[in-house]
Amino acid sequence: MKRMHSHVWTMTTATALMLVASVAAAASSATLETKYPEASDAFAVVKQSPLLEQALVDDAFFDRLDTDEAFLSEIEGKLGESAYRHIVPTPSLRVRVFRGTTYEYPSILLEFQTQHEWTSFDGWGKPGDSCVLVRGGRDSYQQRTFFGGCEDPELRKQLVRMLNDRKDYPSNKRKEEYDPKTREFMRKHLPNKDLAEVRANIMGVLDNLVKAFAPYGAAVLDGPQGHYGVKLTDRLYIHLRDFPLQREEGETTNLRYSHDPFIWLTISGGPKELPKCVPAFPGAEGPGAVTTGGRGGRAIYVTNLNPSGPGSLAEALASKGPRIVLFKVSGQIFLPDEPLPNPAGAVAENKSGNIELDNSPWIVEPDLTLIGYTAPGEGVEVWGRLCMAASNAIVRGVRFRLRPPLMKDGMDTSGNLDRVIFDHCSFAYGSDELLRFIGEDATLYRYTIQYCLLGPGLAGLGNHPYGPEIGGDGMIHHNILFDTASRSPEVDCMQIDWRNNLMYNLRSGHSCRPWSKFNMIGNYIVDRAGSERGYSFDATDNVWAENNLRESGGQVMPFEIRKSDYLKKAYPSMPVAMHDPKKLEEVLTPIVGACIPVRDATDKHFLEGLKSREGKIPYYTDESGELTRARRYETIEQRPDLYERWKSEDYPPPAAGVAAPDDSDNDGMPDEWETANGLDPKNAADGAQDADKDGYTNVEEFLYRTNPNEFVDYTDPKNNVHTLHGAI
Repeated sequence: MKRMHSHVWTMTTATALMLVASVAAAASSATLETKYPEASDAFAVVKQSPLLEQALVDDAFFDRLDTDEAFLSEIEGKLGESAYRHIVPTPSLRVRVFRGTTYEYPSILLEFQTQHEWTSFDGWGKPGDSCVLVRGGRDSYQQRTFFGGCEDPELRKQLVRMLNDRKDYPSNKRKEEYDPKTREFMRKHLPNKDLAEVRANIMGVLDNLVKAFAPYGAAVLDGPQGHYGVKLTDRLYIHLRDFPLQREEGETTNLRYSHDPFIWLTISGGPKELPKCVPAFPGAEGPGAVTTGGRGGRAIYVTNLNPSGPGSLAEALASKGPRIVLFKVSGQIFLPDEPLPNPAGAVAENKSGNIELDNSPWIVEPDLTLIGYTAPGEGVEVWGRLCMAASNAIVRGVRFRLRPPLMKDGMDTSGNLDRVIFDHCSFAYGSDELLRFIGEDATLYRYTIQYCLLGPGLAGLGNHPYGPEIGGDGMIHHNILFDTASRSPEVDCMQIDWRNNLMYNLRSGHSCRPWSKFNMIGNYIVDRAGSERGYSFDATDNVWAENNLRESGGQVMPFEIRKSDYLKKAYPSMPVAMHDPKKLEEVLTPIVGACIPVRDATDKHFLEGLKSREGKIPYYTDESGELTRARRYETIEQRPDLYERWKSEDYPPPAAGVAAPDDSDNDGMPDEWETANGLDPKNAADGAQDADKDGYTNVEEFLYRTNPNEFVDYTDPKNNVHTLHGAI
C-alpha cells in the first residue's frame, strides 16, 4: 500500500484497509438490480462491459484502486481481456490505469483506434503476459498497446515471433516502416471500423446511460476534462477526448509525434475533497502540505562533515523511524555513500577525471524532517546529487550542489514517493537535468517545491545544463529558476500546478504528453538582455495557462501558449497565496533559496545576474580552458556570449568551524530557547511533546519560530503564514 486518498489520511493504514474491505464485502453481494432498480433500461448495455458493471456496483472500486496494490494488479490483469476494454462492440487497443492524485480518484484510460496508416511501428517493445506491447520509452504517447487478436493463442504466438525478430533490427529501423509481413498481420487482425462510427456508438451509449441513471444524479458535465463528459453517479465519471489528425485546418494536434486518429475514454472515480490538516509547517502550501515528516520522533544532530560514520549526515538519514535531523556543524558535506574517499555514488571516472554518478538513492528511510538552516554560520552544502527513495519527507534550508568533478542530474528519485515538500532549498550545477522525478516508477505524489532556487545548470561537463524534468502530483510555486537550457521544465505528470515562479534565462519547456494535467498560472518570465533566443513553452490542449507575463527587450507582455479547445477553467488546486507576476522579483529575491542563516556566495552571484539581466549559464573546463566532456555541449562554442566560465574559487562552499548554540539534552531545542519558553533544558523527552496542543511538537515550534505555549488553529488557511519570512 503506497498512498491513502484524502478522506482517510487521518486514519491508520490498518483502519483504512478494514474500511475498504468492509465496503468491498458489502458490494460483493450487491447487484445492478438491487442498487439501481430505476436504471433497468441500461442494464443490458452495462453488463456488456464488466468494467462499467463492477465500477457501478462496487462503491469502493476507485478507493481500492487508490490504496490496494493487489486490487490494482488484479484490474490491470483483467484489462487484458477484450470484454474489459470496451463499452461498445469495438474493443479499445490501448489501456492505462492512472493513479489517483490529491484532487481526483484513479482513472482507467481506454483508447479506441481503428484507422491505421501503417506508416510506422511506434510503441514497439516486448510482449507482456497478456499480449501487451510495452512502449519503448516515456516519449511514446501510446503507453500500452494490446494486440487485437491476443486472446487467440496461435495469433499471439505469431505476434511474439515477429516482435522477437524485430529486436534484431538496427535501432534506427525498429520504429520506421513496418515490414510487409507485420503490416499484413496487423491489417488482418486489428479493428478497422471507421472511427467516426465508433465515436457515434460511444456517444449513444453515454447518452443512454445518463438518461437511465438520471434518478441517481447522472448528468452531462458542463466543464469536462475532455471534449465530452458525464457523471453517472457520485463515484463514476466518464470523459471522452478526441485526437484527430487536425484540430483545425492546418493545425496538428501537437503531440510531437505522427499518429493516426484515435479517441480516449477515461473512466474515473471523480473529484476528491481537498484535505484539511495541520500543514507540514506554517506556510507549507500545495499537496506537499500534508507531509508530517519526522513529527513526534527523536532529534538527531549531525556533528561532523564526514561522508559516513558516527555523527555524519549519512548516519542520521539512515536511522529508522520518525526523526528530525539538525546540524551542529557548518560547511560542505560530501554525498554520503560508498565508495570512499571519493564523493558518493562515484561509479566511473572518465579520462578527464570527472566522476559520473549512478542512481543509488541515499535517502531511503521515510518519516524525515531535515532542517539545514539549523547549521551555524553560513550553513551547510551537500556536495552531490539528491537521490531519494523515501516518502513523507520535509526538507528545508539545504543546499544541494553537484560541483565538479561530479556530474549527473541534480536530483533523482527511486520509486513512487508520497508526501514530500522542499522549502527554501538551493539546487545547482546539474550537468544533465537539474531535478528529475518523471516517469511511472520514479516520481513524486503529493509534493510541493516552494521558495527554492533552482539553477544554474552547469555546461561543459555532463550531457547538458537542462532544467527540471517533473512528474507526479504536485505544486511548484514561488521559486526562482535561472540559467538552464531546455526542459525548463519538461512535464510528464498526473497533475502539476506551476504558479508564481520567476523564470530567468531559460531556453524552453514543454508539456507535450497528452495525459499531463498542467496548470501554468501567474509566472513571470525574463529573457536575458541581448539574447536572440527567448523562452518558449510547447503544450498540448491538456494545459491550462493564464496570467503569465514575459519581459523581453525591456518590454513586458503576455506570455501566450496554445489555448485548450475544451478546458473551461484551471484544474483544481490546493490553496496558495498568489501575487501579481510583475511583483515576483521584488517579493522573491530577498527570501528564496537557502538564505537562512545567510545567503552564500554561489546564490548571491547568480541572483545578481538575474537582477542585472546579464547572468549566463556557467560552463566548466579543466585548467587549460578546454571543455572536459568528450561529447562537448556544442552551443558553448557556437554561442560563447551566452555562457560564463565557472571557477570553484569564485563560488566557495559555506565556511566550516562555527560553533552551534548549547543544547544540553540534545532534544533539538537550544538551552536558552527552552528556558525562555518554560521548558526544561535537561529533559530530552519534552522536544517530542506538544505543549499547546496545536499539532506541532515543541521542537517544531522552535524550528518554525512559533510559540510553543500558544494554541493556533493551523488547519484554518488564514493562519497558515510562512514563519521564516512572514506574510508576503
